[in-house]
This record gives sequence, structure tokens and C-alpha cells, in this order.
Amino acid sequence: MARQTKSDARDWLRLGLESLGDAVITTDSAGRITYLNAAAERLTGASAESGRGRHLNQVLRLVDEGTGRPVELLISEEGIGEAAATVRRPLRVQGGAGWSVQASLDPIREGQVFAGAVLVLRDAGDRLEQEKEVRESVSRYRTFFEQSAEGIWRCELEEPVPVELPAEEQVDRFYRDAFLAECNRGMARMYGLSEPAELIGARLGDLLPRSDNHNVEYLRSFVRSGYRLAGAESHELDREGKAKYFLNNLIGVLENGRLVRVWGTQLDITERKRLEDELRRRAEDLAGADRRKDQFLAMLAHELRNPLAPIRNAVELMRQVETIDPAFQPSREMVERQVKHLARLVDDLLDVSRITQGSIRLRKEVVELGTVVERAIEATRPLIDSRAHDLKIQLPTDQIHLEADPTRLEQILTNLLNNAAKYTMPGGQIRVTAALEGDEAVVRVRDNGIGVPPDVLDRVFEPFVQSEGSLARSEGGLGIGLTLVRSLVEMHGGTVEATSPGLGQGSEFVVRLPATVPAEKTASLPEADAPFPSRGLRVLVVEDNVDAAESLAALLHLWGHEVRMVHDGLAAIDAAREHHPEVVLLDIGLPGLDGYQVAKRLREDASMDGALLVAMTGYGQPEDRRRSREAGIHHHFVKPVEPFVLRTLLSNLGAPVASEPY
Repeated sequence: MARQTKSDARDWLRLGLESLGDAVITTDSAGRITYLNAAAERLTGASAESGRGRHLNQVLRLVDEGTGRPVELLISEEGIGEAAATVRRPLRVQGGAGWSVQASLDPIREGQVFAGAVLVLRDAGDRLEQEKEVRESVSRYRTFFEQSAEGIWRCELEEPVPVELPAEEQVDRFYRDAFLAECNRGMARMYGLSEPAELIGARLGDLLPRSDNHNVEYLRSFVRSGYRLAGAESHELDREGKAKYFLNNLIGVLENGRLVRVWGTQLDITERKRLEDELRRRAEDLAGADRRKDQFLAMLAHELRNPLAPIRNAVELMRQVETIDPAFQPSREMVERQVKHLARLVDDLLDVSRITQGSIRLRKEVVELGTVVERAIEATRPLIDSRAHDLKIQLPTDQIHLEADPTRLEQILTNLLNNAAKYTMPGGQIRVTAALEGDEAVVRVRDNGIGVPPDVLDRVFEPFVQSEGSLARSEGGLGIGLTLVRSLVEMHGGTVEATSPGLGQGSEFVVRLPATVPAEKTASLPEADAPFPSRGLRVLVVEDNVDAAESLAALLHLWGHEVRMVHDGLAAIDAAREHHPEVVLLDIGLPGLDGYQVAKRLREDASMDGALLVAMTGYGQPEDRRRSREAGIHHHFVKPVEPFVLRTLLSNLGAPVASEPY
């Protein structure tokens, strides 16, 4: 490799200097310029050729930024020290680029001989601009800090806390060493103070009581989060010791694996917490009132159903005894109609409560629409006939099958028919049509009754809404029938709408339900009910209401059954063991042992394994049905039980064909 000469070294040095962003100027021992790099040319406005050989002070004119006076540099053996000290002051270049500069001046020696100097100047404009931005930023921060309504604070630790300590030990150290070092006026106001100085120096325990377990967990969460906690709630005290609640964001500052300070912001949520607590209390009060309402309705239903049961039984007895004077038939039909109406009102009232609680569950099966429509008409025929309405029915020639709860679907149509009958003057017209429209089963109930005014039409399905021209007050009604209709239809995935030209012009209600039935479910449709058998059964009636027991026993005798009757739970156990009944018709609210306890005792008796246990009670809530299942009761009927349903059940001993599901 060729040997590098001194000339080559100077060339490499010059190349390096040219690439610098700093201005570099060299002089000889008399202060004459020997070299300017490109940055120095831009700084002074002189070229290397024009500047070389001229005195430094002629090419580079410097001004003291503090005094504005010109600065001249003495480049000599004696003056180099003073010149070097001079350039350490803030300087600005006149002419050329006009830079504010930072400068350094060093001597050049060849051996022990002073040969000149090298001056390096760096543009200080960026630094000054940065310092200005920092000052402005600090000013903005202080303004924000002081004027913010949100509390801003800095907490210092007298002894930094090592991050490797267990969380519990770190919390102990926080309470021992942490104090408030800085806060804004907004934070001071949160504690009832006017100036931050009144709060500075407060220990952590003064603000965040350790006796509150929530606060200890709050600090543990800060440690577990890696010293960055957002949206955390703290429970604190103001100067008067009153509880305060804050929402906090915390950031810890770590140095060498130790927590040295914590910055935080906090928002006073004391009033919000008070309102939340108040809302929670009100919600609990409302929930309690709602529960008491439901309990009252359940008890009311029970108390109303108990007297209805013997009345319904007596009416059925009168209907089946052929020797009754025909003149009493209208009275008997009237009593039967009103008993059914009252029972329906009780059911509707409870159903509204159940739907509100979401406790109604549909028991869907494949049903034939025309059959359900006919059953609904049969149920409302007494009311329609009593008002001498002209009823026209139009059913499709082909059967329409859909998947629905048959009991609830019949309830929907029955409510619409009852509504039409009540709101139509005697001798009016009611039209019922059922058809398949596309993939929907559509039932229309139209009447020429009093109609619905426009201001009520949009609210007709809301609870307790009735037209001022309503006949419901004279015909009975709670204003909840249509509410049930809409809820039950929507539970089936359908819609219901009401239309009316106005008062005195009738109305029409249209129910649309999905008519799509899975193929596997259409293969086995329910068969017709079996005829009543002639074989009598051994039946034990357990009922504390004597009228209800005797009227039911009379019906059972009439149907050809052998009947035993008792009025309390202990007597029921003894009678069952003595007579081995095939069927036990069991009231639930019995003296001594209740119906559930009686059922459990009978289930434990091996001799009663084949007996059918049937609850006949005024209690019809989901909880009551669940308890019946757990007690081993096969069927749970709510009073008054329709005689046809009971007779069908007894004729199909053990079969669920006509039984009411749990």
C-alpha cells in the first residue's frame, strides 16, 4: 500500500470539514484566514478565495447579543486566551446568514510554536427556537394546570419504592413515604380549600383513608397495572371529614427500577355517586314495589279463584242434570258466562305481570289455524249471542298449519273476539276471516262497532288505554286485553295492527303469523281426543273449601267415579293409605300439611306408585308450578278448572292430552 503523505492527510481533513454543518475557519498566527469550509462561506458571505489572506475580523463581523456591541477577536500568542473566552458569550453574525451562533476558539500549534487558531461556529437559531417553544409550552402547561377544573397533582416519595417488592409492601411504603408535592387550584377546591398551598405536604393517609378497603385495593391495582392506572375510583375525605369520590388517572415515574413519584388527575364524582345511589335506591324501591304488586296479584288471583271453583262446578252440575227446569237454562248460562269472564280477567291480569317479567314461555307445536279459530269462537260464542251479534266466519278450504302455542294462540283470538263483541252495540256485525297470504297465516277480526278515534289508534295496544266512547266500563274490562294480544303475537314472531275509519265506523284487527312449519313436524299432527270411557275411577278429593269439595265430588259422582273427600293434609295421607285412590285431586293451600308436602308423602308410599296426582289450586305462578313438579305432582291446574278438561284427563288416565302444561 502506498504511503500516505502529509498532503493526502490535509485533503482528507478538508473533505471532512466540508461535510460538517458547523462553520469552520482557520487563521495563521496573525489572524489572517487560511481556510473556510462551505458552512463558513454561507455564514460570512465570503468565498474561500475572497476570504483567504484577509483578517478574520474583516470577514466575520460578530455582535454581542446581550449588548449589541461589535466583537473583535485578537488572534495572537498573547490574545488567544481572551479571544477564546469572548466567543463563549451569545453572539450573532452581521451580514451573511445573520446567524445567532455558539462558538469555540482553539489555538493551532506546530510543536511549541503558535501557528494560528481554529474557530468553530454552530447555528444557535434552532436551539433558541427550541428554548422559545419550551418556554411557551411551559407557559401553556402552567395555564392549563392552574385553570383546569380537573384536579392535577404530583405526589413524591421520600424514599423511592423498588418495583420488585410485593404489592402489599409497596402499598405500605406509599402510606409511609408519599406526600403531595404539587397540585392545582381545581384540586384544592375539591377538598373545600381555596389555595393549593393549603393542600401541599398532605400525607397519603390524610386524603385516602387506609381504613377503607376500597382504597387499599385501589393502590394495589395501581401497582399491578405497572404504575399506569386509568378510570380508577378512590374514596377520600375533604377538610371537614366528609366523604368524597374521585375518578383518577395515575402515571408513575420510575428511575433505576424504583418508583420515585406519581402524576395524576382526578375528577370529582361525589354528586354523580350520590345520584347513582339515589337511583339505585329508587330502583330497589320500585323493584320491591313490583314484587309486592306481583305477590298481591297472585294472592288476589288465588282468593278470587277459590270461590269461582264451586260456582263453576255447580253450573256444570246444573247443565248435566237433565231434570232441571228449562226455565232456569238462561240463568245458568248467564252464570257460566260471567264465571268464565271473571276467570279470564284474573288470567289476563296475571299474564301482563308475567310478560313484564319475561316469565311466559311458549310451548309450540304444529296447530291447524282453522281449528284454533273455531275454538276461540266457541269460547266467545256466549258473549256474542248474548248481544245478538251477527257473526260471519270465513275459513280457508285447505288447512293452514303453523308452529304455535295453541293455548296462547286461542287466547289471542279470544281477546280480539271479546273486544269486538264488547265494543259493538247489540245486534252488530262481526266478521272473522282466516287465510294464507304468501308465507303468513292471517286472521282478521272486523266489526261495525264504536270504532277507535285517531288519537287512540296509535296507543290502542298500550296497557289501560281505552276510548272515551268505550263500552268497556259497562261490559267489564281492564284495558289490558290488547296489550296481551300484541305481546303474545310478537312472541310468536308475528305482528298485529289495528285500523279504524273513526268513531262510530267500526274497527279491524289483523294478526299475521309465520306459516312455515319444519317438514319433520308436519308428519305427525295431534289426533282427535278419545271418547270418555265408562269405567269409574277411585278419586280422592283433598280440598279445604267445603263448597268446592262437595261440588267437585258431585260432578265426579255424576261422571261415574267413586269419590272420597277430605279437608286437610293429614287426613289426605290417612285416606290415601286406606283407600288407595287412582287419582288424587289436590288443593295446595291446605291446613296442616300443604299440598306439596302431601304429594311428597304420597310419592314416598310404595302403595301409591300408580296414582295420578293433580293439583287444583288458586296458585298459578311459575314458582308454584315449579314446586308442583318438584313434589311429584303430574298436572297443575288453576281454578276454576274447566269440567271438560278435567273429564278428558280422567278419561285418559296418565296421558297429557288435555292437561294444562306446567
